[in-house]
Amino acid sequence: MPAAHGVPLVRGAERPEVHARAGAKSAKIRRVRALVLTTLAAAACGCGGLQEPPAPAVAGKVSVPPGATGDAFLFLYRPGEGPPARPAIPEQATAISAARLASGDPHFVFAGAPAREHRLWGFLDQDRSARLDVDVLAQPSAGDLTARGVELPAVSPYEVPEPLALEVSTPFDPPAFEIPGAETFVVLPDQPLLPVRFTIQTTRLSGRLRQVAFAFSLVDRDGDGEPDDADGDGQADLYPRIAFRFLHRPGQTAEDALLPLFIESELAVRVALGGDPALVLPLDQLTLDMLPFAVDSGGNQLPVIPVGEYQLVVLGASGQVWTLPNGLAGSEPSQAIRFFVQHAVFASGLP
Repeated sequence: MPAAHGVPLVRGAERPEVHARAGAKSAKIRRVRALVLTTLAAAACGCGGLQEPPAPAVAGKVSVPPGATGDAFLFLYRPGEGPPARPAIPEQATAISAARLASGDPHFVFAGAPAREHRLWGFLDQDRSARLDVDVLAQPSAGDLTARGVELPAVSPYEVPEPLALEVSTPFDPPAFEIPGAETFVVLPDQPLLPVRFTIQTTRLSGRLRQVAFAFSLVDRDGDGEPDDADGDGQADLYPRIAFRFLHRPGQTAEDALLPLFIESELAVRVALGGDPALVLPLDQLTLDMLPFAVDSGGNQLPVIPVGEYQLVVLGASGQVWTLPNGLAGSEPSQAIRFFVQHAVFASGLP
């Protein structure tokens, strides 16, 4: 059976600390720089641009551990993008069915891939729970096997020389959450005079998910056994990352604005992890505080908090992401909550 051809995906709005003292503005900005860059990538808005000349194909094959079964999903990203470090909207996707893998056919093809560098990533959907038509379910869940990702050169056509190994176990489902007691529309102030505090808790979404947690860990992307400090602030990078992301609408200029959120239990979590990137601390509930400023994708503080609609984003170290609202809003009322920042108002709609 011939390998399935990659299908281009539309780039568009997607599916994604201790308290600072007053006046320590620059320290705050450094503290959230990594959060900004990663969270923005996780829930990135697609941007228009020049179309690049297509390549005949990017082809290859996958490998899975003995006894592993399921459908394999493969994705092509721009260079440096894709889970776990920089989740983004893929340029193309293709799949290898469980039946094809079982018959000994592990081949894949991306037809018409732009003739330039790419990053290849994928996962083996062992429990058949992935749904590519629902943003928050189009990702690995507990028990699935993921790839580490491969950077591909700008060669056209290109045959990936080594099989893409789908071998990294996923211990948790995506960090699905809800806000108990929240109203359908939540209003947030653009000039908060009082702390805006609320609680999120994990949800299994009527049995759709099984192993849901806010899985806290320190990141070691380079594999040296020491936690990373990507933003150079003297503290190890801690996941998950949480922020409100501005949903840019036509005519609005603050395209990449983010409202950082402070996790009240962060200090206790860091103590419990003890600087060990191999440890994972799963929690079911988090209390969050909205910080009274907005930043851009470079970590620079904006002069004002942009007025408009926002999306709440939780990004895990594995690259799994959950947003509120999301594509389940029509069937799960808890996933339909919308957030609006308005001028000269008090927060409302939160419990």
